[in-house]
Amino acid sequence: MPDTQNTEKMIGLSALAALVAGCLLVLFPFVTALMLAAILAHSTWPLNTRLRRAVGGRNTLAAAIMTLTAILFLLAPFVIVAAGLADNATALIEALRAVFESGVLNPPAWLKALPLVGEALHAYWSNLALDEAHLTEELRRLIPAARQTIVAGGGHLAAGLLQLALSLLVAFFLFRDGDMVAARLRDGASRVAGSDARRLIEVSGKTVNS
Repeated sequence: MPDTQNTEKMIGLSALAALVAGCLLVLFPFVTALMLAAILAHSTWPLNTRLRRAVGGRNTLAAAIMTLTAILFLLAPFVIVAAGLADNATALIEALRAVFESGVLNPPAWLKALPLVGEALHAYWSNLALDEAHLTEELRRLIPAARQTIVAGGGHLAAGLLQLALSLLVAFFLFRDGDMVAARLRDGASRVAGSDARRLIEVSGKTVNS
């Protein structure tokens, strides 16, 4: 009988460990967004508290205002920059195509006066302007590389914007239910760290604010 109980206990612990591991694997891609949301909510919590009092204790309304403000100051500038980069990337490709079709003008005089690299750049530009075949070959290599770099950069920027948007969504719920989350965090920390839990939480909070 004891052996059976031990076996059942081991099976139960193994199933629990597998469940925890599965949850961690699912949450792993969102760790950055969750951490950013937690940092944002904690560092602006005094403002959220004052806003709650100003709107009569309506936590959802205060959380919505805080989230919209964060979107305005955090997400909107990146969206504007991304749109500007897309326009500039298109203009860059078109400029390269125009140069490819019309050829390169002689280098400006000020280029040669640049320290360290001026002489080399002036000579390289002059050679391109004189050697049409070399110019064609260089531009043919440059345009695909520029396009690939722009596409890759756009992909990374889009992924970053998605993570930021997700973190702001999570921050809304933290703003709204932060008191309950903090209470559960303190309770869990107390069970793990005992009497040192409050001090550890305070140190962590000060570190986040710093």
